[in-house]
Amino acid sequence: MTDLTRRDALALGALLGGSAALAGVGAAAAAPSAPGVPLDTLPSLPVIRSRNGVLRTTLVATPRPTRLIGQVTQGLWTYNGLFSGPCLRAAPGDRIDITIRNEVSVPVNIHYHGLWVSPSGQADNVFVEAAPGESLQSRLTIPRSHQGGLFWIHPHVHGYSNEALWRGLSGTFIIDGGVVDLPEYRGCRHRVLVFKGFALDPAAATPTMLPVDQASAELVQFAVNGALNPTMVMRPGETQVWSLANTANDGFLRIAMDDHRMTVLAEDGYASFTTRKVREYVLAPGARVALAVTASTKPGAYALSSLGYDNGQFGQWLPQTLATVHVGGRPRTPVRAPARIMPVVSWLKEEPVKRRVFTLSASFTPETGPVFYINGKAFDHQDMHASFDVEVDTMEEWVVRTDPSLQQGGVVEGHPFHVHVAHFAVVGRGRWDPATGEATSYHAVEPYGLEDTAQVDAWEYLVMRLKFHKFTGKTVLHCHILLHQDRGMMGVFRIVKPGAGGGEDEHHHH
Repeated sequence: MTDLTRRDALALGALLGGSAALAGVGAAAAAPSAPGVPLDTLPSLPVIRSRNGVLRTTLVATPRPTRLIGQVTQGLWTYNGLFSGPCLRAAPGDRIDITIRNEVSVPVNIHYHGLWVSPSGQADNVFVEAAPGESLQSRLTIPRSHQGGLFWIHPHVHGYSNEALWRGLSGTFIIDGGVVDLPEYRGCRHRVLVFKGFALDPAAATPTMLPVDQASAELVQFAVNGALNPTMVMRPGETQVWSLANTANDGFLRIAMDDHRMTVLAEDGYASFTTRKVREYVLAPGARVALAVTASTKPGAYALSSLGYDNGQFGQWLPQTLATVHVGGRPRTPVRAPARIMPVVSWLKEEPVKRRVFTLSASFTPETGPVFYINGKAFDHQDMHASFDVEVDTMEEWVVRTDPSLQQGGVVEGHPFHVHVAHFAVVGRGRWDPATGEATSYHAVEPYGLEDTAQVDAWEYLVMRLKFHKFTGKTVLHCHILLHQDRGMMGVFRIVKPGAGGGEDEHHHH
């Protein structure tokens, strides 16, 4: 064990048998409350930890009833009976060996969202799947140079991803290191908050999850580590590091907290070039953020809230108190955030070898229902020949724009755009007119860091730069509103060695 992982293990408590509650991430490591201050009730996440450089475990996709907001609930699909899922934890350089056993009624696989790992073979390959009653093996190695941070896992079988995630199939994946190991935050409490939408059937005799096609945005509430409005305790002036993950199938969160200071340290598992203070932070589906949160100096109860988010006709996400933070006890000295963490990646200044445009649109007819497109094509799981090639270790510039396609029955809405295998930097944004194809505004963006999921609002376009390092193989880009992905808003591309071409289809069943 290295010094780093020994310190990490001491900070997290004993992780016996490779699985334990993540101490400091929930109630397990809470200091005794001060007089008059309530107990910390944020549930701990059960951790499955790598041992001797290997994380080996079995995840069972099970339909059995499980606990959600304190009550046994029907209609869920979970990994190992956990609504928020297990928390996998590994170090850079570790080998991952996971068996997925499928006991639910749809095919499943596993996608390592945000991890920089191979998309081929048994690794982060979204084109393999386990049918009901079958299993698959997932094996990969975390690069030694991988960033430390918060990532997550979920099934990614086209046509089934929305229902699988809505019913509960997901988990988190922490790579050791990252911003929690910065000298400034070494002694601070680290919390992981996993947000997940749910809606219960009001007509059911016992607690039962609503089917995904009945769960409109106005009905959805967000559980935090499987609990509804848990209590978190902070000392006046205390700084904690909170890693937040939005593991909803389609829900948006607009995070805010009165009288507390929030500083963005990392986005999507990647430490920021430049830190920034924020009053609120939009957490799109699939996105993560690490915040340094400094409590008010005034004792009292404060709401960690989502202020509500308007993503169009079918995306009216309502305000909600996510957790209640009680501030009390002996004051602490706030931590001053570093101005910069990561050096700006040098490839941002390179000349792009290719520029591509991706137009996101939709249509609706009573016969087809909603259909979603990238560049006018809906993804076809059976025919993925419309892929394109990107060469490894070359930088490309992509323009991603939304066309509400109102004349085709589309709606005015934004799309959180996600790319597998690489993080990107947004370097510009503006508005455009789909009727003429012309930009009507543009402003350059100085990126605070890299990300893997970015919201593109209606009639907006983003300019992003990205570079695919080391790994080759076929993978995807898509909207992370998973109904949109399942109904066509996904594209395939291949990362190839310079000058390479051809290759066979890797889609097959286990």
